[in-house]
This record gives sequence, structure tokens and C-alpha cells, in this order.
Amino acid sequence: MQRGRTWSANAPPHWNASSSAVVDGRIWLERSPWRLAGGWSVLAALLSIGFFNQLEGVDLPRLLLFFLLVDLLWGSIWGSMTVPNSVPSLEATHQQQRVWLPYLRPGSPAARLFGIDTPGILPVIGRVALPGILLALLISLTLHSVLFWLTLVVVVIGVAGWLHRQVALMPVVLLHSLISITLPWLATQQIYGGSLNTAANEALLLAALWTLHLWGANRNLNESTDRLGLAGVALAQISISIQIVLAQTPLWLALVVVLWLPTWLAVYRNQPLRRVEAWWPLAMLLSAFAIGQSLSI
Repeated sequence: MQRGRTWSANAPPHWNASSSAVVDGRIWLERSPWRLAGGWSVLAALLSIGFFNQLEGVDLPRLLLFFLLVDLLWGSIWGSMTVPNSVPSLEATHQQQRVWLPYLRPGSPAARLFGIDTPGILPVIGRVALPGILLALLISLTLHSVLFWLTLVVVVIGVAGWLHRQVALMPVVLLHSLISITLPWLATQQIYGGSLNTAANEALLLAALWTLHLWGANRNLNESTDRLGLAGVALAQISISIQIVLAQTPLWLALVVVLWLPTWLAVYRNQPLRRVEAWWPLAMLLSAFAIGQSLSI
């Protein structure tokens, strides 16, 4: 141990050269991109309000920054709070480098609180979540004040997701659905959809139904015998079908139903729904396009 500096145990070769940034940001595909997530929700929301029918004068750099905020940063806040140890090697890094201070001596109460003696979850969350939260708040302020408040909502939901480690009754599946569908859709509606009207209400209803769909699907993905989850998926799909019929776009309904068939074939064959979840983003985009087409007629 060296006073006033840091100490490391079994540090890998070239560990000091592992990064050249103060705030390190690394991007990787945690899972398959073909699943219901924030980025697809933004695109679906844009389709549902007919955004692509009026691209003249659109600020593309600002739209890209909005997409990165809602998909990348909001999703990172949720992931870092809920499953912080999923970040590669971060917890090992925390154990390899520590600042020497008298009140952080091994065995002290502060050392136990902040995970100095043993791997602790709070330091990992602090090093992963806080930089992302601050960056998301800064970007949201540059874009729109509404996004700043929605980012705070994301942080609160992320904290609730973290608490599921201590509180078993925390509805983490519902919270994930809100982060993946509802909030990205609502943010897109607020920034690019204009004032609330009949068109906006139709789009938000579709967002609520897809939130229900993801909630039910995630329940069944976590536990294949969860019939309540399947009931949620069925209710969402029936309701979306009715909405498309009322929107007088039956052709698109036929295509959406075709995309839903693999789900129920998997259920019939007792196969995991993870094998067919790639069809859901396509169905969401088509249903959103159908609603958008009906509102532009």
C-alpha cells in the first residue's frame, strides 16, 4: 500500500493504458437488437404521427442527438442501475484501484459501506450510473426542458429497478416496459408530435398497448409457465387489431397478424418466446405505420 496514491492487486498488464478518457464510454450489443427496445419505440412513434411525410426542414443532427438520448443514454441508466455488474470488468477495476484515506482503512465502517473490503454494489453504480445520468441531463437540457423532466423520471425508475434487489415485490418487469416503450414514445410524441389532439391520443393508445405487450412477453420470457404474461400479450394484440380496424387500414392489419403468428406457433409447440421476439419490433413498426397512415388521410 502506498500513502497518498493508489494501490492495486494483480493488475493486468498495461492496465494504466486501458483508457485515455476521464469519463469512459464504451458501446456494445448487450443482446440482439431485434427486440422491443427504446430505439424501435422512437421509430414507431415517429411513424404513428406521420413524421416521415413531412421531412422538410427537419434538423437531422438534433434528431440523432434525441435518438441517442432516448435509446442509448436512457437505456444505459436503466441497465447500470438494475444490472450494474453487466458492465465488463468494472467491478474488477474497482477492486484493483482504490484511493488510500485514513477513514477507508480495511475493516472500517466506511470501508464496509462503500465496498472496499468486499465487492460492493454502491461503488459500481456510482461509477457507472452517475456519469451517464449527468450526461443525459446535460443533453436533455440542450434539447428541450420536457426531456430534462422525462430524464429525471428515467432516473427514478432506474432507482426503483435497483431496489428490486432488496424489495422482491418491486415490479421490475413493468418498469422495464415503461423504459423501453412508454417513455421513449411519449418523449417522441412531445418533441415531434405537437400538441395533444385526436392523432396524438391514437398514437399514445398504441404505445400503451405495446407496453402491455412487452410486459406480458417479458413475464413469459422470465417464466415460460406464466399464463398471465401470455394473457397480456393476447389482450394487447387483440386491442391493437381493433385499433387498426377502427383506423380503417385493414391491409396493414393483415400484415401485422402474419408477424404475430410465430408467437402463437411457439406457444403451441411449447417453445420459448425468445426465439420469436425478433418479429415484435416489425409488428410494432407496421402497426404504428398503419395508425400514422390513417391519421394522414
